Amino acid sequence: MKVYGEVNLSGITKIVINRTVVWERKNESGIDYWMKTAGGKDSNGNKFVASRMVIKLPHEMMYIVNGLLATPVRDPILEELGIHENAYRAWPCGDTLNIGRKDLPRSDKK
Repeated sequence: MKVYGEVNLSGITKIVINRTVVWERKNESGIDYWMKTAGGKDSNGNKFVASRMVIKLPHEMMYIVNGLLATPVRDPILEELGIHENAYRAWPCGDTLNIGRKDLPRSDKK
Protein backbone atom coordinates (compact mmCIF):
# COMPACT_ATOMS: atom_id res chain seq x y z
CA MET A 1 0.00 0.00 0.00
CA LYS A 2 1.49 3.33 -1.07
CA VAL A 3 0.95 6.48 0.94
CA TYR A 4 -0.37 9.62 -0.76
CA GLY A 5 -0.78 13.13 0.65
CA GLU A 6 0.28 14.12 4.13
CA VAL A 7 1.45 11.39 6.48
CA ASN A 8 0.36 10.99 10.09
CA LEU A 9 3.05 9.21 12.13
CA SER A 10 0.78 7.81 14.84
CA GLY A 11 1.47 4.10 15.24
CA ILE A 12 4.82 4.40 13.43
CA THR A 13 7.90 3.62 15.54
CA LYS A 14 10.56 3.53 12.83
CA ILE A 15 11.20 5.48 9.62
CA VAL A 16 13.67 4.24 6.99
CA ILE A 17 14.67 6.67 4.23
CA ASN A 18 16.38 5.34 1.08
CA ARG A 19 17.39 2.18 2.96
CA THR A 20 20.16 4.09 4.74
CA VAL A 21 18.76 6.67 7.17
CA VAL A 22 16.91 5.24 10.16
CA TRP A 23 14.85 7.22 12.69
CA GLU A 24 13.35 5.52 15.74
CA ARG A 25 10.61 6.82 18.03
CA LYS A 26 11.58 6.92 21.70
CA ASN A 27 9.57 7.74 24.80
CA GLU A 28 11.34 8.53 28.04
CA SER A 29 9.63 9.98 31.11
CA GLY A 30 6.52 10.66 29.04
CA ILE A 31 8.42 12.71 26.45
CA ASP A 32 7.98 11.47 22.89
CA TYR A 33 10.82 12.15 20.40
CA TRP A 34 12.55 10.75 17.30
CA MET A 35 16.23 9.78 17.33
CA LYS A 36 18.38 9.19 14.27
CA THR A 37 20.07 5.81 14.73
CA ALA A 38 21.82 5.19 11.40
CA GLY A 39 22.91 6.54 8.05
CA GLY A 40 23.03 9.79 6.16
CA LYS A 41 24.96 12.95 6.87
CA ASP A 42 24.62 15.69 9.45
CA SER A 43 23.82 19.33 8.73
CA ASN A 44 27.52 20.05 8.06
CA GLY A 45 27.83 17.28 5.46
CA ASN A 46 29.81 14.95 7.73
CA LYS A 47 29.07 11.23 7.86
CA PHE A 48 26.64 10.13 10.58
CA VAL A 49 28.29 9.30 13.91
CA ALA A 50 26.18 7.55 16.55
CA SER A 51 27.83 9.42 19.42
CA ARG A 52 26.38 12.71 18.08
CA MET A 53 22.70 12.30 18.81
CA VAL A 54 20.22 13.84 16.41
CA ILE A 55 16.82 14.28 18.05
CA LYS A 56 13.60 15.68 16.59
CA LEU A 57 10.26 16.32 18.25
CA PRO A 58 7.20 14.62 16.70
CA HIS A 59 5.97 17.76 14.92
CA GLU A 60 9.47 18.34 13.45
CA MET A 61 9.58 14.76 12.15
CA MET A 62 6.13 15.19 10.54
CA TYR A 63 7.46 18.32 8.83
CA ILE A 64 10.53 16.42 7.51
CA VAL A 65 8.54 13.41 6.24
CA ASN A 66 5.81 15.49 4.60
CA GLY A 67 8.47 17.77 3.09
CA LEU A 68 10.21 14.78 1.51
CA LEU A 69 6.96 13.44 0.09
CA ALA A 70 6.15 16.85 -1.41
CA THR A 71 9.56 17.23 -3.10
CA PRO A 72 9.02 17.47 -6.87
CA VAL A 73 11.12 15.74 -9.52
CA ARG A 74 13.41 18.25 -11.23
CA ASP A 75 13.02 17.17 -14.84
CA PRO A 76 13.02 19.98 -17.44
CA ILE A 77 11.06 17.88 -19.95
CA LEU A 78 8.31 17.09 -17.44
CA GLU A 79 8.19 20.72 -16.28
CA GLU A 80 7.87 21.91 -19.88
CA LEU A 81 4.92 19.55 -20.39
CA GLY A 82 3.32 20.78 -17.17
CA ILE A 83 3.65 17.39 -15.47
CA HIS A 84 4.47 17.51 -11.76
CA GLU A 85 5.60 14.29 -10.09
CA ASN A 86 6.84 13.66 -6.58
CA ALA A 87 10.42 12.49 -6.16
CA TYR A 88 9.71 10.24 -3.13
CA ARG A 89 7.22 7.51 -2.38
CA ALA A 90 6.26 6.00 0.98
CA TRP A 91 4.74 2.75 2.14
CA PRO A 92 4.09 1.31 5.59
CA CYS A 93 5.25 -2.13 6.67
CA GLY A 94 3.97 -2.97 10.14
CA ASP A 95 5.10 -0.17 12.45
CA THR A 96 7.79 1.01 9.98
CA LEU A 97 7.35 3.72 7.36
CA ASN A 98 9.63 3.24 4.36
CA ILE A 99 10.42 6.27 2.20
CA GLY A 100 12.37 5.93 -1.04
CA ARG A 101 13.41 8.18 -3.86
CA LYS A 102 11.77 7.00 -7.08
CA ASP A 103 14.77 7.52 -9.35
CA LEU A 104 17.38 5.74 -7.20
CA PRO A 105 18.50 2.38 -8.58
CA ARG A 106 17.33 -0.58 -6.53
CA SER A 107 20.09 -2.88 -5.33
CA ASP A 108 17.91 -6.00 -5.51
CA LYS A 109 16.98 -5.56 -9.20
CA LYS A 110 19.03 -7.53 -11.68
